Amino acid sequence: MKKRKIALIPAIFFVVLILFPDSEAFPQAQRRSGIVQVAEKAGPAVVNISTEQKLEDNPFFDSHLRSFFRDFFFEAPQEEYVQNSLGSGVIIDGKGYILTNEHVIMGASRIRISLADKREFFAEVAGTDPSSDLAVLKINATDPLPSIRLGRSDDLMIGETVIAIGNPFGFSNTVTTGVVSALGRKLKARNGERIYSDFIQIDAAINPGNSGGALLNIEGELIGINTAIISEAEGIGFAIPIDRAKKVFYELVSYGEVRPLWLGMEVATLDAELKRYLKTTESKGTVVVKVFSGSPAESTGIRVGDIITRIGNEELDSKEDYDTIISKHNIGDRVVLSISGKGGFRTSALTIGDFPSRRFSFEKLGMEVSSTRSSIFSIVTGSRSKGVVISRIKPGGPADRRGLERGDIIIQIDNNFIDSVEDYNKLLPKLLSRRSIYMLIVRGRYSYRLTMELD
Repeated sequence: MKKRKIALIPAIFFVVLILFPDSEAFPQAQRRSGIVQVAEKAGPAVVNISTEQKLEDNPFFDSHLRSFFRDFFFEAPQEEYVQNSLGSGVIIDGKGYILTNEHVIMGASRIRISLADKREFFAEVAGTDPSSDLAVLKINATDPLPSIRLGRSDDLMIGETVIAIGNPFGFSNTVTTGVVSALGRKLKARNGERIYSDFIQIDAAINPGNSGGALLNIEGELIGINTAIISEAEGIGFAIPIDRAKKVFYELVSYGEVRPLWLGMEVATLDAELKRYLKTTESKGTVVVKVFSGSPAESTGIRVGDIITRIGNEELDSKEDYDTIISKHNIGDRVVLSISGKGGFRTSALTIGDFPSRRFSFEKLGMEVSSTRSSIFSIVTGSRSKGVVISRIKPGGPADRRGLERGDIIIQIDNNFIDSVEDYNKLLPKLLSRRSIYMLIVRGRYSYRLTMELD
């Protein structure tokens, strides 16, 4: 008899659920899982970013017609129109600092921030770092702002649960879950010009508009900034590790830019051709191809042809690995390199220095520059306020070989317009591994374009 009563309990419970669907059989408190708690706690700090970009062009005017008008009659009609885009961001402290992707706000003339509680703000750009695809925005609020606690990404485990919160297609505070699929992934930018490395790969759904959103662990800590998708595939998303984002945030807030790091050498991936040339048995690493005079590398005896196999405890497979590992450090840090060279294996400890713009320009490009408004060159440059003027030429250097002279004015390098010495100096670190550059030069009343081979 007792067995029959026990057997009837599940059936009675099932009938109760059907007849009384609103009963407290499973109260909400019991359904509040760890993921629900993370979404409730972190969701308010994930914001919607909408941008406006004013473009002085006519999107409806055919480019061939424009060329025809310009060549034979007059400049084709221009029309200013506004291009809108959406993305996500994360408030990381109560002062109103927001982390997002650089490509979310690139070129924006106005940035509007919308919070989950319906508050809206216009944001200022505190700084951007295109090399890491990160940007920091700042909003000012009189009332307290929600924020997310920062975690760490150096201890992530493949397979651990992650939660992504963002604004896909403009649907605010969308929550998706998944796992860490892989670590240290490399990703080529859509334009193919830059390779990003050390990404977290996840299988949580990431859609357009998620860029800049939060990637959280089960403790509700921010472990990454969602940044990219592969549009041809499903279930593949990427996030920038928070350890890298922390450093970029500190540099942008403190200095307005990510200061370039300087070891004073150029490296290349050890490929099959270099391996044959060096006659080495090493199968992977980076080869030192140039050492700058007076640099930390030179002072510790690093020579061209040395093969760097490790930095600290991290192995190197390519130049991208070298760049990624070095980028995690700060000016003044000491790094230990494991090196294979003619004298066998050795280690070298280097102190990372600040980028020596003037010395680098003279050694790599073969010239020094000054402001066009400096008293020495004001007679030559006249009323010109943009560009930089060449103030010194290195005999036999790249600028000298190309026929440049003191007093020539540089107004463009590659696709970058040069308005000041500051612009010129900020561009120099990007030329570290370049073999040639494209320039626009003004000399007197004439301007000309040239390609210059670099040392």
